[in-house]
Amino acid sequence: MNAIMSPVGGGGNHIRWLCLLDQTFKIQSITEKNKFDFILNDVYNDNRTWHNWLENEWKWRNTINDILFFEHGIPSVEIEIAKSFDKVLYVSSSGDNCYKHYLKFNSNLNTTNSLKFIKKIDKSNNIYNKQSEKKQKRNFGYDFNLLAIDFNHFYKNSLDTTIIEKINNFFSIQIPFDQATEIHNKWLLLNKKAEKDIISVLKKIYVD
Repeated sequence: MNAIMSPVGGGGNHIRWLCLLDQTFKIQSITEKNKFDFILNDVYNDNRTWHNWLENEWKWRNTINDILFFEHGIPSVEIEIAKSFDKVLYVSSSGDNCYKHYLKFNSNLNTTNSLKFIKKIDKSNNIYNKQSEKKQKRNFGYDFNLLAIDFNHFYKNSLDTTIIEKINNFFSIQIPFDQATEIHNKWLLLNKKAEKDIISVLKKIYVD
């Protein structure tokens, strides 16, 4: 089995849903619906916003871990977990972008402050990006294959074909690009909606 890992707020869960569009992945354990329609309309449903985003993320997370594993964690824990898998895709995203993305869903940042949150993520990214670079050149003291990709590209208005191809080649899958684009656009739209929604609520409570 393969795995995806990312820092908190790093977009790893979203990358997993895009990967699951590949026809070889079967998700009947969570739905009998058409896979594309399910991800577009149920996973990324129109009611997703700041106060229920994480609830939606966790609704199917553990079940689909049996299909394509996903985990957050500190580097030492991730390395131990990664040894159980054939290939590990690390989704790197800057501490600043993770902070901006995650803050609207969980303002206490899992009981830490913003500086520690950002610093921890940047440290993890640095470790895995370097390990990925070395792994592409030679065996770096472990058996599993590791590839790091940059999620910061996914905040752009158009989906990057080069990044999707890297994922396809690494996992030996074929993500339907048109479907992935539509789902990714929905993800971007819902993120913007969540930002606007929480700003509106906070203004009503603390400003108006």
